[in-house]
Amino acid sequence: MIERPRRAYYVISAKGQELIAGHTAAEIEKYVQQKVREQAPAPKKKAKAEIVAPKEEPSETQTPQDRLYDSFLKIKKERLDEILQIALNKDPYDFERMVVQLLQSLGYGGEVKNSGTVTQKSNDGGIDGFIREDILGFNLIAIQAKRYAQDHHVSREEVQRFVGAVAVTPSKKGVFITTSDFTKGARDYVESLNGNPTIILINGEELAEYVYDSGLGMQTEEVLTIKKIDRDFWDLD
Repeated sequence: MIERPRRAYYVISAKGQELIAGHTAAEIEKYVQQKVREQAPAPKKKAKAEIVAPKEEPSETQTPQDRLYDSFLKIKKERLDEILQIALNKDPYDFERMVVQLLQSLGYGGEVKNSGTVTQKSNDGGIDGFIREDILGFNLIAIQAKRYAQDHHVSREEVQRFVGAVAVTPSKKGVFITTSDFTKGARDYVESLNGNPTIILINGEELAEYVYDSGLGMQTEEVLTIKKIDRDFWDLD
C-alpha cells in the first residue's frame, strides 16, 4: 500500500489509494492480514534449508579456519546482493549520485573540493556526471550510470553514444557503470578502441564489490583476528 522511492520518503501506492477510496478500515485491515499470511516466508525458507543443508555440512578435511572463511564468503555474498538491490531501488538520479560517491570513495578526485558532480536530469549530452582530478578541471573522468534490471544488458549502441560524448572531453576518460551487465558486442567494441578514448565498463557484480570493499554506506560489524604461533620466537623447528 506504500512505496519508498528514496530513503526516508514514503508515498501511498496506487493500490493504497484504491483501498482507501473504496473500502472501510476493517476491510483494509482484513486485506493487510491476508497479504501477510500469503507472503509469510517461513515455509519457503524451511524448504530451501532442507535442499542446501547437505551441501553446507563441513567435510572431514575442512579445518575450523576453512569453515570460518566459508561463512565469511556466504555473509559477503548476502551483503553484495543487498547492495545491488538497494541500487536497483534508487531512482535514476539518486543512482547517478551514488556512482559519483563511489568513485570518490575509491580515491578519484583526491582532495579536490567538490570533485564530483552530477549533470542535469535532461540535456546531459550523454554524460551523467564528472569527477575532477585536478583543481582547474583539466583532467575529467566522465561517468555514465544505468540502473537496469539484471536481464537488461547494456548494448553496443549505448556504449558507442557514451564514447562519442567522452571523445570530446579534455581527458578522454570515461566510466560506464550499470546494475546489469554489458553485451558481448559492447565489450568487444570497447576493446577495439585501444584506449582512445579510455573507457572502463563496470557491471552490477563489480559495482557491488567496489561498494563493499570501499566501505561506502557500510559499517564494520565485527573483526576477527586469527593468530598463529611464531615458530622463530619459540625456537620451534
